[in-house]
Amino acid sequence: MTTNTSARIVIGGKRAGFQGIMPGILEEVLLALERKQPLYLAGGFGGATLDVIRNLRPGYAEWFPPASDAPPPDERLLKGLGQIDETIAAAKWDGFENGLSEDENCLQAASYRPSEIAALGGKGMGRLLDPKGMT
Repeated sequence: MTTNTSARIVIGGKRAGFQGIMPGILEEVLLALERKQPLYLAGGFGGATLDVIRNLRPGYAEWFPPASDAPPPDERLLKGLGQIDETIAAAKWDGFENGLSEDENCLQAASYRPSEIAALGGKGMGRLLDPKGMT
């Protein structure tokens, strides 16, 4: 599937009770980062996506309830977040070069509205296809 995609819109994801070495959402983020595909992280539904946002752009998640209110994270989730950090450091690229402005990425990170998530993802991808359209 990765060879057939140009970007990833990431929403939700299990923080516990998942199968495998890490949540599937984190695997998808890693695949996108390894291939330097743009990421559109929508954290309004919480889950592992919100953990990624808190890790990469803490300021984007300031208005969410504190993570301290949540049950302790699965150790595999924490290891997966560590792998994401390592991949970003090695690639010197974090997926936020996605055609959206800082404010739009912050809005995407907070959104729980499917239409808004889709519209922002489409806007960013459109701008990447036509860089002159960055208005």
